[in-house]
Amino acid sequence: MPPERQNIGRRTNAAKRKREERQNETEEERAKRNEGNRIRMSQSHATESLQEHEARNEASRVRIGALRQSLSYSDRNEER
Repeated sequence: MPPERQNIGRRTNAAKRKREERQNETEEERAKRNEGNRIRMSQSHATESLQEHEARNEASRVRIGALRQSLSYSDRNEER
């Protein structure tokens, strides 16, 4: 079993480097990167089974529902 990560919540050097690369890229480079990401994800989704598709959608629904719930609670607390 791999050791537990000690730097959870901290930025790694690799993450810092990627963030700096993204900040310095041109609009054309950003569009090209985004298009590549869209193609890769669409290919991944095209090859998944019905069960995988339903599981992914259910996980997304649960995640978004929890986010909306937490946002509605914070909105209520701000009104007071």
